[in-house]
Amino acid sequence: MSFFTSKRTPKEQIESGRLTFLLALKLSRLAYQVSKRKLQQFYIPTLVLIAVVLAVSKFLHSEGREFADYAGISMMLFAFYSWAAIQFYWSGIAIEFLGHANAMFGPKTRDTALECSLEGKPFDLVQTSKMLGEYADSRYAKSVGGTPKA
Repeated sequence: MSFFTSKRTPKEQIESGRLTFLLALKLSRLAYQVSKRKLQQFYIPTLVLIAVVLAVSKFLHSEGREFADYAGISMMLFAFYSWAAIQFYWSGIAIEFLGHANAMFGPKTRDTALECSLEGKPFDLVQTSKMLGEYADSRYAKSVGGTPKA
């Protein structure tokens, strides 16, 4: 059965919208690196999640539940909402960033940025687009005043 043996590339997964958890986790790292609103997009949701888990745990403890009940339910709640944030919210921020990179520079720059982020290497979109020859005709170059002198 090719369902279990076929390997889809990260680009194919992004285009189809069906991400593996590992790719979603790596894209979440990219989203954290490029985000200018880390407090709003990452820290506050995490703190709210921790507060909700602690409140649920305290409520279940006050209801007279066993330790395994309130600890287990709280851990499952934390795990589920962490998975949902990584799979749907934070990876979506990275996919949106890659879409903007494609619109501003081009597909080669987007693909190189994706490869570098998956490998954990630092990257600079402007320098990458110059190296790949997409900078001169890019929307970014036109918006900042044309091509720079070499």
